[in-house]
Amino acid sequence: MSAARPPAAAAAVDATVLGAGPAGAAAALGLRRLGYRVAVLGRARAAAMEGLSARTLARLAAAQLHAAAACTPMSSPRIAAWAGRHATPAAELLVERAVFDRALAEDLAAAGIPVMDLSVISVTPDPSGFRIATADGVIRSRAVLEARGRLARRADECG
Repeated sequence: MSAARPPAAAAAVDATVLGAGPAGAAAALGLRRLGYRVAVLGRARAAAMEGLSARTLARLAAAQLHAAAACTPMSSPRIAAWAGRHATPAAELLVERAVFDRALAEDLAAAGIPVMDLSVISVTPDPSGFRIATADGVIRSRAVLEARGRLARRADECG
């Protein structure tokens, strides 16, 4: 992750992506290719290993997230158990999540997309789009894309 403070260029953007994982990175790159000014907000994760399938790696490469697609050196068999049956349908490629997140941030930086290590306090509509309050300042954005997966707040929790 890069800057903790919203840089002046990101103080007002066309789209802000909440979440710097693979879905958020792919969405941000797609929006950037369409000509939008994009910022990505994400938080560093706890130390962990992440399992990625070969299909996921192919999709990362297709989205031109090449550094992220190239950082999976370890392979592990995937074992599934359901209703007493066991199967080993494929292998997962394991990567340290911190290494993977840095590679995603590198891919985004190469495309001119700032990735900020910020916690979102609130997202509220305003006349020009949305006001995103963080502990380090406010970002104004015409659109907000939620890509934090299971870390996102549910709509009924947001008020």
